[in-house]
Amino acid sequence: MAASANGRINYRAVFHSTSLPKVIKPVLTFASQPPPQYQQAAPGFASAFGAVSTMVYAYSGALLFVAFMAEMRHPMDFWKGMLCAQCFICFTYLLFGAFVYGHWGQYAIFNINQVVLPYALQTAGNVLSLITGWLAVFLYFNVGMKTVYQEVFMEIFHFPSVSTKKGTYWWYALGPIYWTLAFIVAAAVPNLQGLVGFIGGLFSLNFTYSFPVMLYLGYRVQCGAELPGEGFDPVTGETTRHDAGYKRLLRGFMNKWYINAPVLVFLLLALASSGMATWASVETLKVIFGPGGTVATHFGCKSPT
Repeated sequence: MAASANGRINYRAVFHSTSLPKVIKPVLTFASQPPPQYQQAAPGFASAFGAVSTMVYAYSGALLFVAFMAEMRHPMDFWKGMLCAQCFICFTYLLFGAFVYGHWGQYAIFNINQVVLPYALQTAGNVLSLITGWLAVFLYFNVGMKTVYQEVFMEIFHFPSVSTKKGTYWWYALGPIYWTLAFIVAAAVPNLQGLVGFIGGLFSLNFTYSFPVMLYLGYRVQCGAELPGEGFDPVTGETTRHDAGYKRLLRGFMNKWYINAPVLVFLLLALASSGMATWASVETLKVIFGPGGTVATHFGCKSPT
């Protein structure tokens, strides 16, 4: 924020990371959607929905909340910490975004650290990002790798439990492999913003909003369709049902339809949002990787700026 208020703009970084014209122009800000020539990626409606998919990507991953709660001594206190953290994050994001955009306008790009001048201040910002990134590495490794090990390696490949000696060895051995693959994938991405929008629209939005609601609606329909005498026999392992097909599904849906109908509407809206966000991200990628775009990766020692 101090650099945007007092420093200069690294235009080379902007031109290498966006589809803006490679000509230095005065800083302009817009209260609504910028004109096509001042948009950093796909113009028009695609850019607006691309921003939506980026926000979804930032706030997705709610399914991992259970894993975070499992690491807490008092799991039910999780919502208090999450509420405080989300309030602080929203306030910081809004303040930072509005302040920097007010000073740098169309040149406020996704990787904002690289726009800072002088280079000494840019380097200091990159060092802080590196330190915070390393701190996040240990946090996400503990939760992310634990989830991957339990849900993939133990369930599918029948690896030993991490609480055993053999499982501990596997845990330490898979850790470097986990982060090596993550680094290769991240470094090979030519444009992180475009990929973030694509993942947010196609995967994060569905896994956070569509699939949980779909499972909840299916559960409610199954429970509502149950007839007297039906059920699961734990002795024989058989499930008794007196009918099947659309009639059963309709009966289950109409049972407390005033709850199921809004859930269905929410599900349809989530799927529609996923489709629109995916389309917008594809349009953005076409602009970024098309004529005048960039395909620079993070491999090598040469700076893309």
